[in-house]
Amino acid sequence: MIADHFKLFNLNITTDPAVYERAPVHQRTRIIITPEGNWYGPVSGVSAIGSFVWGDDTPAWVFIHALSDNPAFIAAAATHQIGHTLGLQHQSAYDSYGLMISELSGGENNIFSSQAPLMGIPFYKAADWKNGHPSTGVQNIQSDTAMIAGAPNYIGYRKKGEGTVTGDNTVKIERQDPGSLALNSPGNYSYRLFDISGRLLTQGILKTGYNEIPTSRSSSGVLVLQWQGESGSGSEKILH
Repeated sequence: MIADHFKLFNLNITTDPAVYERAPVHQRTRIIITPEGNWYGPVSGVSAIGSFVWGDDTPAWVFIHALSDNPAFIAAAATHQIGHTLGLQHQSAYDSYGLMISELSGGENNIFSSQAPLMGIPFYKAADWKNGHPSTGVQNIQSDTAMIAGAPNYIGYRKKGEGTVTGDNTVKIERQDPGSLALNSPGNYSYRLFDISGRLLTQGILKTGYNEIPTSRSSSGVLVLQWQGESGSGSEKILH
């Protein structure tokens, strides 16, 4: 149930510790699902906003007794907390004057509404990612999907054939030097370059056409290049 909410993204939801350990340290987070959260307070879970990219394995928590041990509620709460680790604030409800009615939106307040935001109260209606006004103020708009896929997470969307991206979004490696990579990009993309341990080496913007990006001269072995933009996303392992 948790993975269903992330099918849009180039993101793996797993219970296998080995899969987790192989993920880049700056692109992973652990969700601990446990009976009680008395040490924190009367809530269904807790997480640190943006911790997905911190690289220190800060976990998020879900407390199942606060959710009546209901599997659907537990999955919704876990998805909500993962959203926080990916940088999302709560989706909130405001009145016509811009005053906050509730930090956690339960969806439109009418008998015809059957949907709620995952970053609001996702338990009693069909919940999904939303574009809406977050808890930081009615003047702001939070696009949940764009924030998850984009910077600083840089996970992008699944490739064509896996549910999302159309068009050729392949970044081609033209040349490798000891301190740089020459790349040919079909579009404008944000990129990140990691070593095989998950250490971030560099990040920036690829422009359409020829690009040269720096690498550390001490970086050898396998590097991982990841890119993301409006036309899609991708990744490439590079023997350097």
